[in-house]
Amino acid sequence: MFYSDVRSLIQSIQITGGASPQVQNQNVGDGEFYGFEISFDTAVSARFDVGGNYTYTNRHINYAISAAIAPLQPAFRLTGVPKNKAFFYAAWRPVSQLTLTPSLEIASDRWSDKTTTPAQAFPYTIVGAYTLVNFSAEYRLVENVRITAGAKNLFDSNYELSWGMPQQGRTYYFKGRVTF
Repeated sequence: MFYSDVRSLIQSIQITGGASPQVQNQNVGDGEFYGFEISFDTAVSARFDVGGNYTYTNRHINYAISAAIAPLQPAFRLTGVPKNKAFFYAAWRPVSQLTLTPSLEIASDRWSDKTTTPAQAFPYTIVGAYTLVNFSAEYRLVENVRITAGAKNLFDSNYELSWGMPQQGRTYYFKGRVTF
């Protein structure tokens, strides 16, 4: 469980005053962030593991403290953090040197600020929830040398973490790791 007593939170604010909007980082007030995180990791058998984690986050700002923001942004929204986020995986070792790992990343909607011309009275939008399917295969060449190949966002989902900033589509990677 976590609880944060927030003082002087800084967030990007669209300044409405003319045909060309401007964005400024401002103190938006005090508040509290709280929630919990739970995770698990277990060996189902000698060759099969499953695990994951889930985070719930609730954020609240005391608008009365932020008297300068309240008249300018009566519908102010906290941006950038989903209320729910999860990650799950399964790791299967068909032979001792090879590990195959499918995984799932899930996040709920989140508020995002958006800058438009002309400036809008409500400069926020919801960027949608997403679910990503990933896969990796790791091969141990010798005790301290491993190579991994994989793909992220296998179904090439369109998603954004912030308005106007689309994230990568399907991505492939190959990497090596040597430990000493």
